[in-house]
Amino acid sequence: MGLPIKLGFAWLGGTEKIKVEDPKDLVSRQIKIGDTLVAQGKGMCYRPPNFNKENQAQFVPFDCSGIYWNDVSLLTEPQSEVVERSISLLDTVKSQLHPDKNSAGVNPRLQRDIMKSGMNIIFDFSAIIMGTEQLCHNSDNCLKLKNALTNLGSTEDWPALVQKASTGKLKGAHVLLRAGSAEALENIVEDTIYDFIKTE
Repeated sequence: MGLPIKLGFAWLGGTEKIKVEDPKDLVSRQIKIGDTLVAQGKGMCYRPPNFNKENQAQFVPFDCSGIYWNDVSLLTEPQSEVVERSISLLDTVKSQLHPDKNSAGVNPRLQRDIMKSGMNIIFDFSAIIMGTEQLCHNSDNCLKLKNALTNLGSTEDWPALVQKASTGKLKGAHVLLRAGSAEALENIVEDTIYDFIKTE
């Protein structure tokens, strides 16, 4: 009830259209109820996507839960150990399955010959195992990934595979994968970390 009355008095007293292009202008200008404010400038905005039941992003009109404008100091991004471990695991898997020529431990000639035969090689299998263990140590979300890695490691169970990797028994052990299996492993990793990041 109070707002319409205030707007009515503002209309009778006259309103103003105020255009600002700098945050400092907002301090110097006297903005009153009923005034029209037009703000222009460079900034950035992030709005988390909405998901449907199938966890697919839905289109939404442009909207912001927060806007940083011009020279306003940005808030520090929240730190998350889960997100950092998720990204680290994904980077490890991608660098193993799609290594650069100059990557440590990668023999370019061997990599090229293996790729020609329709296979992929993982040069540091233990890094993927330990990255998975760090992320999934207390979680049941990784059963599919753990089973896939256990099968690749020709081991009875996940704890035994982690034990081998942590004690250095898999150091220098390479794993050969068919192209389809490499793609499947990458997809499992992406699905797994997606669940962690979404929950976080």
